[in-house]
Amino acid sequence: MNTHPCILLLAAALAGLAPVHAITPEEGKQIYMEAKAGKAEAQYRLGFCYLKGDGVKRSPSQAKFWFSKAAKQGHRTAERSLRLIPKTAPLPVNPSIDQATREKKSLELYEYLYKLKDYRAEREVVVKTPGRDRKGKISAQGTAPDLAAVSAFIRAGADVNYQGEDTKNYKSCPLALAVNMEFYELADLLIANGADVNVELKENGKIGNSFSLLSRYSNDYPLSKAKYLLENGADPDYVRDSGYPLLVWAARHGQKEFVAMLLEYGADPDKTLTLPRKKNYKPGNGETALWAAANSTNADDPDLEAVASLLIRYKADVNRRAKDGTTALDRALARKRDGLVRILKAAGAKTSKESGK
Repeated sequence: MNTHPCILLLAAALAGLAPVHAITPEEGKQIYMEAKAGKAEAQYRLGFCYLKGDGVKRSPSQAKFWFSKAAKQGHRTAERSLRLIPKTAPLPVNPSIDQATREKKSLELYEYLYKLKDYRAEREVVVKTPGRDRKGKISAQGTAPDLAAVSAFIRAGADVNYQGEDTKNYKSCPLALAVNMEFYELADLLIANGADVNVELKENGKIGNSFSLLSRYSNDYPLSKAKYLLENGADPDYVRDSGYPLLVWAARHGQKEFVAMLLEYGADPDKTLTLPRKKNYKPGNGETALWAAANSTNADDPDLEAVASLLIRYKADVNRRAKDGTTALDRALARKRDGLVRILKAAGAKTSKESGK
């Protein structure tokens, strides 16, 4: 890699000539030099510039190079970001296309996909029968979007992250529509051309919540949509407007399959409830997923016990305290969840009195 031009281009990107960062050229040069010197955070930030083409020529191979270096040093976000690298090369777009044309094509792309939103690709299902489960298939339904037509919109300058209206009082975008269709070849095409798998969509109306695609599809069973998103770099530590990380929310509701999936893709088992972004939500107790499972009134014992076992397997701190000073064992005892109490004690959990803190 040619050092001097890269430093200049990166400095320009980080100086605010690209829309992502707004720091000085000197700071941009420092990031590059720190990445070369082996600092993981700088390697991650440099990889992200190459991934997005911010100030430097977009290069998935260079993004992978720098993300990999940071990931080898234990940088969790860099490790997840490796899944953001597209499977295929982006389509060429004429840089001289004016903004008005880009906006027009963005709307046309969204409207084209929205008209076909009821399409469902052929998919496998598990049919539960007495004695055993059988695999089956559901045939494709509706009319599939034409990948060549979508490619033409992209080449003409369409913004694949354009957000439009849908009929359920939510905003939507091309990637959300593709994932909902379970048309993953279309989703791959959109991601390769810049669709943000971690985009936040807005709910219309008075409340105006925001949510990630992973959050939106966390209750769609089977969890094929959520799995696709995680495989392509969705953030498993996404925090809802309410302040709940997805893992804490899933644990509280006994969603053992989703908890297992989040942990598999790198969710932090000890991430705590944070301050809500929305004013109409009250701050929580700073609980972890394990504490939330132990305190839950939203799920059955077997599901909560399965969730707790998964969290413990992924090294959750069994004695982590919530803001009120209570431990997960305190809450399991208070809720009279005997099975959960046994699991926690076997993992070394103590009550707040026993720990003497």
